[in-house]
Amino acid sequence: MSATLETAESSDYGSDLDADTWDDLFSQSPTVLPSLEEPVLPRDDAEHVPTRSLRLARIRENIDRAITGLDDTSRELERDGGWRAARTQQQQVEVECDEGNRGSFSGIRPPPEKEKSERPPSVPEQPSPPRRSAEPESMTTSDTRSPLERFRTKPKKPLSVTDIVSPAWCELQYWYSLTRYGRVKKTPAMKAGSKIHKEKEREVHVEVPVEITTKEDRLGLRLWNIIGGLRTLRATGLTRELEVIGLVDGQVMVGVIDEISYTCPDEALEEKILEAADLGRGGKRKKKDAIPADQTTMSDFFGGDAQSKTLDVEHGRLRSRRPANIYLTDIKTRGSKSMPKLEGQMRATRMQLMLYRRLLNDLAANNVDAEPVFERYNVDPHGRFSDSFIAQLADLNTPASTQPPQHEEDDENDEPLCANPQPEQDALDEVLQHQTCSSLWALMISEFSKTISVNAISSSISPLLTAEFRKSDTGVLIGRQSFAYDAEVLEGYVQEEMRWWKGERQAKGVDVEESYKCKMCEFAEKCEWRIEKDREAGRKARVRRAAADSEKTT
Repeated sequence: MSATLETAESSDYGSDLDADTWDDLFSQSPTVLPSLEEPVLPRDDAEHVPTRSLRLARIRENIDRAITGLDDTSRELERDGGWRAARTQQQQVEVECDEGNRGSFSGIRPPPEKEKSERPPSVPEQPSPPRRSAEPESMTTSDTRSPLERFRTKPKKPLSVTDIVSPAWCELQYWYSLTRYGRVKKTPAMKAGSKIHKEKEREVHVEVPVEITTKEDRLGLRLWNIIGGLRTLRATGLTRELEVIGLVDGQVMVGVIDEISYTCPDEALEEKILEAADLGRGGKRKKKDAIPADQTTMSDFFGGDAQSKTLDVEHGRLRSRRPANIYLTDIKTRGSKSMPKLEGQMRATRMQLMLYRRLLNDLAANNVDAEPVFERYNVDPHGRFSDSFIAQLADLNTPASTQPPQHEEDDENDEPLCANPQPEQDALDEVLQHQTCSSLWALMISEFSKTISVNAISSSISPLLTAEFRKSDTGVLIGRQSFAYDAEVLEGYVQEEMRWWKGERQAKGVDVEESYKCKMCEFAEKCEWRIEKDREAGRKARVRRAAADSEKTT
């Protein structure tokens, strides 16, 4: 990527600062470093996507039986090769009928007729990446490729939410990290934070290893984990580490949401946010008790998304039912006991949570085209999963009949209610009905529609987003900071960052007001932006001195 930093003569940036002030701003005095504000950096989403294990809700009572039965089931399949074919043939009519209905979810057209026995190719061995230079690459490098082409193009991993929000701390630091390490280097504090995240996840899920033999298996496992996470949310009111996959500016993007729940972290702030949104639309927010609690309005009964609303019969009368509101939380770990004090520390966290909400809402609204996702991961959307993968999932997947009641919201009084259990369904039957990435994607979208209500003007994903801060060594809660989702701010930020990723502009250093970040940056001594700002300050100081000397002589 070629780059030319803005010349000092073309800007009056920092012209009001003298040389001593500049030296203090960008020096790295050891006596100052301990008192610096701790950075709030996002963890790498791509590294926290489970690719070798199935995540099961801890509510299941027969996990031990499922785990111990894996080997027995696999050996049974190997001894009787016709068993799977017989079960598949038994379900063939159902699969073919379901495909037409699933088309409305997946948008994938069935392929031309081909051999049913065709097996997907095995995962090819990836060559070892070349060793990186020990030094960060200069912005004036002769490599004219964009960061997207160099670091996030096949066979490398796709963009992640982390890739978009990390530059909010400092774009140049992120550029230097990519060219030197290929990613942001993990600090001891970040490693400690990862342990806290894993402990929080294990409060809700247990991971069971799954053997992966094909690329289709790998993506299929990720989709099953998303499905399981959504079902856990509906069953228990809480899920953690839910992966989201979407498209941003034509690029596949992945993220992992720390926590989704039905519990509002700040009801007063949420009410203010919703009132402000209604006023912005020219309306007026009505109080929940504006009508009797037992009266259902016509708009409540007939309005909304048809897929997300159901009718329930209770004591001989009908009532409308819709998914309850859900709330997104991102967990941040800190070495200090205090909350972040500076806006520059929270910028990345705000963008991260807002981008998570956008990706989640797109999936719930079925606005994500599956074909680019399949193409990006180089999978055959209609290629069947391997026999061993099917066998393991059949033993580990939770049948619908064993799932607890699901949390939904009663339209009559906006209070959560428990839905009736689903009809009994054998786990193996469900697995056999979804033997491809295409059919599994359709199942995932249908699970999103059951969990999240989305229409043209509203969503059951609350605009209230929350960052939760915990001690990195103990996990003790420090505090929470909630804020409102702002689509315009997010869109402007994402577009600007994508311009850098696509090579349409150069990376920027921090503003003078945030120059404290330079004092904790490992690239500070060789940072071109910082060096150029030092030179710029020196030139302007000399001009001022010359002007002062000229006045004295006159």
